Amino acid sequence: LALHVDHAATLRHDFGAGACVVDVSIRLRNVLCAATSDEAVAFVFEADRNVRSAAAPVSTMPLAADAEPTEVFSWAGPKRFSVSSLMPGAVVDLQLKARVHSPGVYDLNRFFVSINGTVHCFPQQYLVTVHAADAASAVM
Repeated sequence: LALHVDHAATLRHDFGAGACVVDVSIRLRNVLCAATSDEAVAFVFEADRNVRSAAAPVSTMPLAADAEPTEVFSWAGPKRFSVSSLMPGAVVDLQLKARVHSPGVYDLNRFFVSINGTVHCFPQQYLVTVHAADAASAVM
């Protein structure tokens, strides 16, 4: 399976109004060649497992030189999807919403798929930078 993730790279948000919601579009493609295989793939996609140290933001702003990032983001709505049959060359599109509670740079990649009981992770980073809206930009 090939994974494509689409999301805003940078957002500005008034955290006084609550959490910032980041729309995340996922496209999974069965990369088996239809000319050589007619075997569909069944899998479970999940976006909430800490499959690597992606649960914390890459950095927070401002951040003292010796401080460790502690904020995490959460998912709003469905975060687990079962696909019973994805034919070679076919795609499935999924929509997720990440909830960010403070300014920072976050790696959204908590993605994995489970195929026949084997967990497969995706090594890429999908970074989103969220800035706090200042009073001047909130007026505009």
